Amino acid sequence: MKNKVHEYLKKSDILAEVKEIQAEHINTKRKIDFAFEGTLDIVNNKVPLQIAFDKFFPLCKPLFFLKKWDALGFIPHIEDDGFICYIHDEGLVLNQDDPVGVLDFCLTKAIKTLVDGVTGKNIEDFYNEFEAYWVRLEQSILAVSFIEITSYYKEISVVYNPKMGKLILGDSYREILNLAKRICGEDNSPKSIGKAIYIPLRTHILPPAFNKFWTPQDLRRTILDNISSSTRRMLKAYLNYKKVKRDSLEFIILSIPLPNGNTAIIGIQLSHFHNLPNDKSKSNIYPHPLNKIKALFNMKPITIQRFDKGYILPRAGSNHTLSDKKVLLIGCGSVGSHIALELVRAGVMNLTLVDKDLLHIENVYRHALGVSSLFEAVKNKDKEEYYSLPKVIGLKREIESKFPYVLVMCHQDDIEELILDKMIEPSEYDLIVVALGNPTIELYLNSYFHSLLKCPPVIFTWLEAFGIGGHALLTKINNKVGCLNCLYLDSNGLNTDLFNRASFAEAGQFFGKIIAGCGSVFTPYGSMDAISTAILATRLATDTLLGREMDCPLLSWKGDSRIFLEQGYTLSERYKLSNGKLYNLRYAYKEDKCTVCGNQR
Repeated sequence: MKNKVHEYLKKSDILAEVKEIQAEHINTKRKIDFAFEGTLDIVNNKVPLQIAFDKFFPLCKPLFFLKKWDALGFIPHIEDDGFICYIHDEGLVLNQDDPVGVLDFCLTKAIKTLVDGVTGKNIEDFYNEFEAYWVRLEQSILAVSFIEITSYYKEISVVYNPKMGKLILGDSYREILNLAKRICGEDNSPKSIGKAIYIPLRTHILPPAFNKFWTPQDLRRTILDNISSSTRRMLKAYLNYKKVKRDSLEFIILSIPLPNGNTAIIGIQLSHFHNLPNDKSKSNIYPHPLNKIKALFNMKPITIQRFDKGYILPRAGSNHTLSDKKVLLIGCGSVGSHIALELVRAGVMNLTLVDKDLLHIENVYRHALGVSSLFEAVKNKDKEEYYSLPKVIGLKREIESKFPYVLVMCHQDDIEELILDKMIEPSEYDLIVVALGNPTIELYLNSYFHSLLKCPPVIFTWLEAFGIGGHALLTKINNKVGCLNCLYLDSNGLNTDLFNRASFAEAGQFFGKIIAGCGSVFTPYGSMDAISTAILATRLATDTLLGREMDCPLLSWKGDSRIFLEQGYTLSERYKLSNGKLYNLRYAYKEDKCTVCGNQR
């Protein structure tokens, strides 16, 4: 392999004076098996280029380095070890049967990156990758940020967390305590350092070079020349009374808009204030450096790891606009528990759970919770006693241990009792999801919700035996006809002996299995079936909350029927419809003669 690469480089007219070099001659910590060096002409600049390969080449791309990182000046995509970031690995397919072809392709990309940098063609990449350059500055301090990125100036809180070994930034001290405890799981409070100022800049700026951090004058100019008039007024009011002492620790947090529509966030720590050389006074109190530079001080860059909602939710596929929505979930069994987790993952940050049941061992293989949520240890005098954990409590703890910012409320009671005692007010929510698996109670809830003048949209979702399918029905939206009761009526508006017309199973069949008497009756289905139904219901929920669904569809998914048929059961005619046909008929179930939602109401 090495000989093939060497032969190609010597014959190529791209590099001059090609020679093999030792891996240690490249100033990098990356793993290298063999390497070469040659002279490259970039826009009339002759620079040494080093080409390195690890032992898995051509399964992975070759590495290119400028021998001196600043040989062509400070240009985009050159790291402080001279590495040229010329292409992303994601989605890259290399032909492992043609190593010379891989090298030729990658070398062409690397050269283009250098040419674009020297000519200024990719200057916008400098702005978009500001944080990537900032993190490589010398003496950089690490911090975690919960700060909400805003377009206005504000004062924020700073603490030091010994367990994380980092500064933590947040809009308030209380917020930092709550979120840090969730992430670190510690009981002791982090050490409060004080306040910082958050300043949003108006436009993007160039990052400082690796070996040349800002001067105090650069800092003042960068900020004061790039803020709005309202930010300037608030900052001036703060600086007029703000004084710093010799032992002060001051923090400035900047948000920087990027050309790609994102926002960078960085920080600067100011410390060790002392008199200017020509200052003979013995005062140890100075104006803030953004007001007047009347003291010498140390400046260190702060590299910030963002934990704020606006940053982490979109990167998980969540929708930030759902964070203010309130959802009531009735039923936290196998389907409901997965819906709860998926709603949060989708971006819903305010969730109320209703379920009267405890979690039992027979639940765990199809429930979102596992054996760690079965029992809770309670100290009673000199001994510990173990109690079964309610599903809602276990689910609340699971959600809050996994995800920051989520507020979960719990009701361990029958929904009928909560309604009777007026403990639940439907109008307080943006959406209600019912996943009880009890058609009698669900039909009661359907009638109850439709009797209310103020009630949000409601989704009913249920799963069929042996995984033959699952369903989600949206009702109570835009005064449209269509509800759960419609499924229990025939075309004449008459009762169908309480048979659900959406069912994939023929009417009149019993699917319950009995292991040890009546108390052990269960309907057989698997975790994948529960998850499939939860995904169907969650997609419908997010579409509803985002205003994408304006009517009352009945959505269904079909599973494999082999086990169902092997048990001697009969499929309904509806199961025989294709998935496309089921979707096209999603509004066809409605009955105008329905006394709950239709014209006869």
